[in-house]
Amino acid sequence: MSLLIGMKSESGNIRYISVSTEYKHKFDKIVATLRNFYKSPGKVNTLIELGNLHWLGTSPYKKSKGEDDLVNCEAIIRDRKLSPGKHGTQFADSEEDFVKKLERDCRSGLNCCFLFDDGQWYILVGSHKENIKTIDASVLQKSTRMDGLTVYTYEPDCSYQTLSEKEFHTWEEVRASSGRDNKTYYIFRGEKLLTIIHPAVKKAS
Repeated sequence: MSLLIGMKSESGNIRYISVSTEYKHKFDKIVATLRNFYKSPGKVNTLIELGNLHWLGTSPYKKSKGEDDLVNCEAIIRDRKLSPGKHGTQFADSEEDFVKKLERDCRSGLNCCFLFDDGQWYILVGSHKENIKTIDASVLQKSTRMDGLTVYTYEPDCSYQTLSEKEFHTWEEVRASSGRDNKTYYIFRGEKLLTIIHPAVKKAS
């Protein structure tokens, strides 16, 4: 599971933390906890300042009492005394960059970002963003992530290989890059060519 919780600043950058892969972290539980107990910027800020969590509780203020404490967050730095360098708050430049921090090879469990933005909670899955007020677990299926796929572009002047692998996170990114850079991209799953994305033809004005 890859589960990130972030808070957007007025400048647009995002401070975020990760939450452990504990089996107790069910999707509905996470959503309910954020909606009902993390409504103010001050409390969300306190949560983010804890750094990475082993357990997301309803309160970030007091030290966890252990496995049976479902109220207080269990912070990896504060409560487990692990390295701030590895488990402290991290940063992303934008929502797109934030989603890219998810585990690319995650195959099970939750794999999404929760973002506190202008007093509201949102979920980000791939290029999909939605307020968490009305969501259910089906939102996790709206991902446009390209797990298991490889994107290549043709580089005829490359002395090493003519097909050069490119890193993309979503289909939307591939299409945008194709139009912007006037490049054709080849999408493979393993050795099988799935599709070719050509630059969009610009209409004459």
